[in-house]
Amino acid sequence: YGAAFSADGTRFATTGGSNKILVRNTATWDVTHALSIGGSGTSPCFDPAGEFVAAHTFDGPPAGSVIVHQLDGGAAPKRFPDVNAQGALAFSADGRFLFGAGAGGENNSFHALCGRSKEG
Repeated sequence: YGAAFSADGTRFATTGGSNKILVRNTATWDVTHALSIGGSGTSPCFDPAGEFVAAHTFDGPPAGSVIVHQLDGGAAPKRFPDVNAQGALAFSADGRFLFGAGAGGENNSFHALCGRSKEG
């Protein structure tokens, strides 16, 4: 379970047992996006420009996956399988990378747009 505001404060994302990232417009609190993540979710986050939202999902053993959805673009979501990022997930300041921290201390970083893992 988790929640996050976009950098400009106009969007709010939540995850939980719904198997979706729910994105709300903070002016009206209406749900603008209900994005499938395939399992219960944690650690939602927006990229700095507010174009992408990501979350960790418990969609299968052992660790789950990280899912990145483009908002308002229609592109297929990116999935990073077998990644434990249930502790925290954050985009880099330039929005090119994601950093995930697992509950057991594992650390992972990813190129958010092309899907390549980085060592670190």
